Formats: sequence, C-alpha cells, structure tokens
Amino acid sequence: RQSLVDKNTREALEKWLQPAEVARSQGEAAENLHENTGLWVFERPEYRDWIYRPSSLLWLHGISGCGKTILSSSIIKTLRQRGEPLAYFYFDTNTSKQLTVSHLLCSLIDQLSVQTSSPDMTLATLRRSYKGARDLPDSQTLISKALIPILIELTESAIYIVIDALDECSERDKLLKSIAEITDAQLSGVHLLLTSRSDVPRLKGAISVSIQGWVDPDIKLYITDTLDEADFAGWHPDRKKQIKVELLRQSGG
Repeated sequence: RQSLVDKNTREALEKWLQPAEVARSQGEAAENLHENTGLWVFERPEYRDWIYRPSSLLWLHGISGCGKTILSSSIIKTLRQRGEPLAYFYFDTNTSKQLTVSHLLCSLIDQLSVQTSSPDMTLATLRRSYKGARDLPDSQTLISKALIPILIELTESAIYIVIDALDECSERDKLLKSIAEITDAQLSGVHLLLTSRSDVPRLKGAISVSIQGWVDPDIKLYITDTLDEADFAGWHPDRKKQIKVELLRQSGG
C-alpha cells in the first residue's frame, strides 16, 4: 500500500502532468470489438517477431475507417494478459487532451511510472526542477529526463507501448521525431506498436504491416451479424445484401 505521502505525491504529479483519460478510449474501442474479430493479427509472423525481438517497432497501417482503433484495443487487451509493463495512448481529434506530443508523453510517463519499484522518484525529481513553472518541460526533456529513465528502470522485463492513430496527432513532425528519440535509445525491453493511416511517412526500423485486406473478414462478419439482429428482421434480404455491399465498399473491404 502507498503511504499518505506517496499518495499526495502521486496526486500532485497527476495534477502537474494532467494525463488524458485513455482508459475511457480503450473502453469505448473495446465495446466495438466484435467477437472473433481481430484474431488474425496474433497469428502474423510480424506480430510474433515484435513481441519477442529486442527493441522492436511494429507499424500497422491502413485507410481511414478500416478498424485500426478497434484492432489496437484488441491488442491492448491481449497484452494485459501477459502481466508485463504496458502503456497505451489513443490520439483523438475529438478529445482535447489527446492531440499533442505532450499529451502522449505525459500519459505514457504517468502510466509507466506507477509500474516501477519506486513510482514517484523520477517524476518528483523532474517536477522539483521545474517547480514554479506554469508549463511542462519540452518534449525532449520529458523523454530524456522522465520517460527514458522510467523505461530503463523497467527493462528487467518486456515493456509494451501501443500508440493508436498517429495521423490524428496535431504535431506530426514533432511526433515522428519523438518516436525516433525513444527508439534511438535502443532499450532492449521496449516494444513499440503504432497504428496510422498509410500516408504517414515510413518509420525508421519499423516492421511494417498493411492491414488492408486482413481486416476484410472482420468487417464482413461484423456487418453480417449486425444485419442478422432482431432490429433488421423485417428487412428484405435483397435490401440487406445491397447495404452490406455498400458498407464493405465504403470500408475498403
């Protein structure tokens, strides 16, 4: 159990970092996860390589609306079962605290710091050095003075980080630079998984997987099961078929 001092320190640090409520995003995405979908990714050799290869980076990409966020939620759910350090972040243009690189870093730092043996030491030291400052440190300082030291402390085990929808970040160039700073640290235990639209520049050293085509069976199963529900029982089969074809066309499936 944390002491009262530790609890107060944690509350002060969270007030300073103001991390996004990413658990809500995970919950919302998980609600849209249809049974028996998304399982294909766990059979891909690229995914297994990412799980076990030291200092690995996996990039899943595809067109908008092809199910990347739901796939991310499935991966996060599966990674939780491994019982190893895990952090995740959803960029979301509809949520004010899930847009910038600073939002990402503060969330990762907050999530990972509580999984270390001395959860608040690194953050408390960093915060003291900026005491009185209204703004957070810049991204480079957050990475080098907080995130990297926390990752180093955790590297006795594998650490998994999932970042969804890079294309929804309002600072794309800054984001790609920050990701490079993390991967350049070459921490053997860190496994980073990213999703985005395919128009994001190829990431250095990444295992690249286009999910186009692979998610088509998932989309078909979801649409078929939805149209078979009681709400659509009175619809003519031809109408259902027409709607199914149109929805698949719009999704790229």
